[in-house]
Amino acid sequence: MVLTKTQSILIHVVDDVEMDLYICNYVIERNWERSIVQKFTDGLQAIDYLHQHKGLPEKIPDVILLDINMPRMNGFEFLDAFQNFPESVRRKCKIFVLSSTFDALEIKKAQNHPCVVSFIEKPISLEKLEKIKRLCNSEI
Repeated sequence: MVLTKTQSILIHVVDDVEMDLYICNYVIERNWERSIVQKFTDGLQAIDYLHQHKGLPEKIPDVILLDINMPRMNGFEFLDAFQNFPESVRRKCKIFVLSSTFDALEIKKAQNHPCVVSFIEKPISLEKLEKIKRLCNSEI
């Protein structure tokens, strides 16, 4: 993902904890120029958004920060549903699992999932955001 100097980057944060949503929004908006953050409180909301906008490339997020443990649809269920989207959607979205889980099996599962770029431990920080930016190969 390479952005031009005038292009915005759309970032979806999917997390059921309001404080984590706030922290992500705060860190991203202050440290990633031209970012637009949209927040979802569970995987089902985020999947519904993608279904509604799958034909509109400008509405598809460039980055998804995805928690694992959420009600209604957890992060792994989101990833399973995400794999059914058209290749154009899957290719555009860079998914990072952002979680506080200590479960080694969950961490390994996230790291090995074909749709996941990287597992990142909560909370987000400037250093972790810089890692995400590097992994996205963005020119900011």
